Amino acid sequence: MPYSIVASKKTLEHLQGADPWAHYDPWRKDGPPAPASNASTTPSSSNSSVQQVTQAQIAALEANFDKKLQMNARPTDGDGSMDPTGMEGRIAQLEHQFQQVQAMQIGTDARVGQLQTQIDQQSKQLGDRIEEKLTEQMDRIEQLLCKRGRFE
Repeated sequence: MPYSIVASKKTLEHLQGADPWAHYDPWRKDGPPAPASNASTTPSSSNSSVQQVTQAQIAALEANFDKKLQMNARPTDGDGSMDPTGMEGRIAQLEHQFQQVQAMQIGTDARVGQLQTQIDQQSKQLGDRIEEKLTEQMDRIEQLLCKRGRFE
């Protein structure tokens, strides 16, 4: 008695066809099998055409890579060439900018010192005011307790 297979149409077609692993096995250790060649071409001419295509692809990839490297190597932040005449001007400009940064730093340090002095003064005033209020409250509590007499 023959068995009937119950599966989708695609699965049945696959089962009736050739084994796909026979033609291509990515884990094969001895490399992929040679592609099927027509009777008109010999294996050596097929290999040379494959090598030519590969060499052409490699050359195109190298050219594309070189082009991208050149585009990325161009200065994009306004840097000019580093010739000695342009370098003197750039050094002078950088020195000027550095002096401006130093002046701004000195101004910032002075402002921070002023703020620290203000904070210290306000902190002392607040502490004195709290101490004064606590003293007033303690005096008031003592007055309330002294006025009260005990009746027996």
